[in-house]
Amino acid sequence: MVEPNRELRHGHAEMFEPPEYLLALGNFIVRFSDLEGLLNAFVWKMAALHRARKRQVARALIGPLRIDAALEKISRFIAAGLIRGEMADDLEYMSKQIRLIGSVRNDIVHLGYANVLKGGRFVFDNKMYIHYEGKRKRQVISAKTLNDMTTDLLRICREFHALCFHSADDIRMFWLMYDRVQGCAWRYKPPTQSPPGRSPRPVHRIRLVRPKPSAE
Repeated sequence: MVEPNRELRHGHAEMFEPPEYLLALGNFIVRFSDLEGLLNAFVWKMAALHRARKRQVARALIGPLRIDAALEKISRFIAAGLIRGEMADDLEYMSKQIRLIGSVRNDIVHLGYANVLKGGRFVFDNKMYIHYEGKRKRQVISAKTLNDMTTDLLRICREFHALCFHSADDIRMFWLMYDRVQGCAWRYKPPTQSPPGRSPRPVHRIRLVRPKPSAE
């Protein structure tokens, strides 16, 4: 009989995830969901579809946007000159961090951890999903990693909340009260990926056969 506090994962009996990891994971997922909603609200505002009478138009034309799609819309607003100056700088600065965190979130949600290391660190590896070693990606996630990303998401959500629901004057006051996001140092920094060993491709040699001289 299997013990109730153990589970079988990838052929190895492992302890259930420690509570501090699950708590950090839950906070991270909630904050990521908050950000997704704020990005949609910001896109609606930039498209002048955020008023009560036009929200249904926004839902019909734009629909719910995932993080990557919302960031792409924001990039287009900047490229079209609809967002300029300090706001454009802040948005581009935040977008880079959002994409980094979003990549980790996708690995956590879609890959699942492959192994557990000491200290409650979980290994996420895409080995079983890739078709060649050049796309191999492996990273170790701990409760601290999740908490660092959550701290960054809180900072970004606060910025987008100001952009979505306050006037330009209020946003300037917001920047006076808090440091602009452009000057903040992010808590989460992605680990450097060591280049995977590339197996040499087989070389197919063509043997040239010279024709024999004719007997004539």
